[in-house]
Amino acid sequence: MSDKDNTLDEQAQKERFIKAGRDFVNAFKDLLLTDVTKLRNPFAADDIKPKSLEEIAHLYSNLVDSDIQKKEREENLKFAGGKFKFAWAGSAVKMSTELYYQDSEGQWKKESGSSEMPAEALTDEARKTLEQKKELTYPIEHP
Repeated sequence: MSDKDNTLDEQAQKERFIKAGRDFVNAFKDLLLTDVTKLRNPFAADDIKPKSLEEIAHLYSNLVDSDIQKKEREENLKFAGGKFKFAWAGSAVKMSTELYYQDSEGQWKKESGSSEMPAEALTDEARKTLEQKKELTYPIEHP
């Protein structure tokens, strides 16, 4: 094999590596920009420290805010409001969102999504609060 062939092989290998890196970055970016109707569960790992309801609402708030901004920008929608709800389900906690938009013609569009997490992902205090109240709702405002 000549030096020219080695150089071409090395170049092809570098290009494949760069492409794989770009594919990984794009896949990660897509994961971060996942539609709110496909909410990810950041509490799936067993070793995560339990969180308060406010901490969980804040984590989802960041995802929802970025989804709202994306919808407004890409689909020319105007966000009008929404709600984020926790619901007690025994060994699990259900979380859901409802988002309301208006298009340029005045037509309303509702988007909703839901997710579940184990009750153990909550602090003891949060678990007790939700078990007693059964449901808690937080307003979603424009980011």
